[in-house]
Amino acid sequence: MKNTVALMIVMILFSVASQSARADCAARIDELRAVQAEAPYLDPDRPDLERLRQVAQNLGEQGREQLCIGLVEEMEALVEDHREHAKSVKDVEKFAVPVPITAYPGKLQINRLVGMPVRNRLGDELGVVEDLSLRPDQGNLEALIIKRGGFLGIGESIVRVPWEEAMITRDGSAVVLDKTGQELERAAESE
Repeated sequence: MKNTVALMIVMILFSVASQSARADCAARIDELRAVQAEAPYLDPDRPDLERLRQVAQNLGEQGREQLCIGLVEEMEALVEDHREHAKSVKDVEKFAVPVPITAYPGKLQINRLVGMPVRNRLGDELGVVEDLSLRPDQGNLEALIIKRGGFLGIGESIVRVPWEEAMITRDGSAVVLDKTGQELERAAESE
């Protein structure tokens, strides 16, 4: 009789633990579905993810919780990879389609321009806006002064870029030039 009671207790505990793990797996599947639904970079009805979700759900219902959770973790990693890829594509697009700085639709304040990163259309870092050069006789900006490289003032170079050559990202977060780092280095050497 004692063995039967002990066996029943073990079975009840196993059943409760199993139900908890199944609920855990189901909850993670639901969370993943919610993340996908809110992700503009990922089609929530992708057939491959939908099929994996169904397999994970079946594994959970069959009591194979560890396999279910393992599959859900792989799906989460896949969704994260897609998010990172979409972010990098968005960054490339951001620098590839800038607007001329003279045609920027918003207001550009000097204190915001100074210190702004400078990149090329591929998103490569070229430097930072160090200062602006003015033409007092004409009352307009002449050039951006760009600081490149160096550490604590050692090894840095300064390059003047005509104002008309400068572009800016549509969100106003970076100056964009149609130049490579090597072209800027040559320009700095010639000044």
